[in-house]
Amino acid sequence: MVLTIPEQFKSIAPYIRRAEELDKDTTSNDYKIISFYSKKFALETAIKLKINTPEVNDFLNKLMILLEKEKISITTTREQNAITCENFAHSVFNRADDEDRNSIPTKVTAKIYYSAITFFEILEQFGELDNEIKEKLKYSKWRTTEILNAIKEGRQPTPGGFTDSINNIIQDNAAINADSSISLTPNIQSSSKGLSLPITPTNNYNNPIIPTNTSSISLNNNYNNNNSNSSLSGYINPYPTAPQIAPSPVITNRPPPNNNNDPRVKDAIEVCNFAIAALKYNDITLAKDRLNEA
Repeated sequence: MVLTIPEQFKSIAPYIRRAEELDKDTTSNDYKIISFYSKKFALETAIKLKINTPEVNDFLNKLMILLEKEKISITTTREQNAITCENFAHSVFNRADDEDRNSIPTKVTAKIYYSAITFFEILEQFGELDNEIKEKLKYSKWRTTEILNAIKEGRQPTPGGFTDSINNIIQDNAAINADSSISLTPNIQSSSKGLSLPITPTNNYNNPIIPTNTSSISLNNNYNNNNSNSSLSGYINPYPTAPQIAPSPVITNRPPPNNNNDPRVKDAIEVCNFAIAALKYNDITLAKDRLNEA
């Protein structure tokens, strides 16, 4: 099912499109999980934008219904699903990094890095990103920009390499440690505007199949924060804060979980978040069903 994304939700388009590409492979249970959480992240981000128009409401209702259908077939725990999503994000990044360091980077390389950005970003819904993921996310944004800018300017992109680049930064920091005014961290933002960078899913995480047709890629401008006229400016942070609801006392004969890491609690919270989302769009029946499920 290909969703028509409203103009107001361009910032969530990468999550939806990557999910739809994974949906093409109906044999992989892992792809089903990653696709579900990509769409779920898109929904939570869209709701956070608080846009209320008939077109937007129709889109969100369709997305909620789709997620409800897909959730039924996912039997693994949230913790297991988080591991699945993280492993896939790392595999996409490693594919880009290997190609970047071992050959001349191309638009296809940029495609893979851009897809890695999307899959790293959806991990925020499982908790705070660790330092390795933060560094890889920042590096992916930087390399996507560097490669596409070089191609746009008619010059050959310089080969990269994540570990090599980090080592160079450490050495440079040691050399200029006394000058705190110099920043070696690229100041970049990500956005779906101006870029169309799909990947083709495969069952082999370590060797994803990348399409050779790169005509859909365009770079209208770079990610520079200081360029107010850039078509990539105005990026909206895609990391949502889950809606909170005041707890009500519940009388039950079932013993409470031993700690907050109990998977039953996290699954219930996830279902409640769906109920809250449904209430925002006046779908009381769906909200009641989800609360009963929780």
